Amino acid sequence: MKNKRRFYLKPREKLFEQKKGAFNIIEVLIDDQSDIAFKPGLFMQTQAFLKPDFLNLISIGEQIKAISIYEEIGGY
Repeated sequence: MKNKRRFYLKPREKLFEQKKGAFNIIEVLIDDQSDIAFKPGLFMQTQAFLKPDFLNLISIGEQIKAISIYEEIGGY
């Protein structure tokens, strides 16, 4: 949720937007072909690792900081 709009994730990982004061919800079109063909995020992560394009990968320190977020998402 942002100040002027809300975002919704619907089944099959589609993203929808609702602007403030509006009733209609509009689909946000995203390029997700690699996420449909492969496990979401896996193709781009593997591609970044093989290049090596480490600017698109997070560091071990950043992973450690995010562990609590991952645990909350997983319900641990």
